[in-house]
Amino acid sequence: MNQAVLQALNLYKSYGRHKILKGVHFEVFPGTLVGIVGENGAGKSTLLRILAGDLRPGRGSVIRSGVFLQVSTRDVTYLTLGFNAITMIVGFILFTSTRKNTPFDHRLVLNGYPQSIVILAKLTGLLVVATVVSLYASVTLFAFWHPVSLPVVWLSFFCAALSYGGLGLLLGVLVRGELEGFFFIIMLSLIDTFVQNPLGNPVANQEIVKAFPAFAPTQIAVAGGFTHLMPWLYVLYTLAWLAGFALLGLAIFTWKTRAWSVHTLPMAPRAGPVQEAAPH
Repeated sequence: MNQAVLQALNLYKSYGRHKILKGVHFEVFPGTLVGIVGENGAGKSTLLRILAGDLRPGRGSVIRSGVFLQVSTRDVTYLTLGFNAITMIVGFILFTSTRKNTPFDHRLVLNGYPQSIVILAKLTGLLVVATVVSLYASVTLFAFWHPVSLPVVWLSFFCAALSYGGLGLLLGVLVRGELEGFFFIIMLSLIDTFVQNPLGNPVANQEIVKAFPAFAPTQIAVAGGFTHLMPWLYVLYTLAWLAGFALLGLAIFTWKTRAWSVHTLPMAPRAGPVQEAAPH
């Protein structure tokens, strides 16, 4: 026998003293077509919102493909807003710091400072900024919503911060104008986080969505927010984005800060101590 793809188990919903749903119970199996009919005010829209996870029932539960659904538009919106803020903030910080400090880093290299130490400092700064911003976002999120696994949600925020931090580093050595860099980060972040949200984007299940940096962090966040799963594969996807952005950015940074040729002028011979002439 086929497993039910959707189950409504004893659903109740009331608004004040007005009872909308009273013990609704049914199952939907693969290949079946189900219609919901009734008079105005009978609760059709309320039932559909509960089935979609947009509204919590007073009692009862909804099961889809054997997994309990605990998803609401509010909770998904919290995650989307978090990604939107984190990606722009971390992207801005790394872009601005890299762009402004590259000439100074070049002078350090010309004065004999190891280029590897300068690069290590860039990567350390990226990790510190990503950690602090993602922790702050996770604590703020927890004040409004308690996800199933807050550490996994933090990991998703951290992964998004790493991806856009690497992008900011790349743009910092690639883009000359500050306005161009800000515009690119803002537009990519807005488009990226929008297409990942299935509530606002009707084609969120298309393959093109996977081509954006926030796809893997979004999958991790949904897993941590509503399940006990840990999608390690998407963590590897995020590291691939970070490696791509950071390696290309550091390669350009290395080329720009390289001491191509340093000419040293010969030191003038030191004058000996001046002797006073003896009086006659």
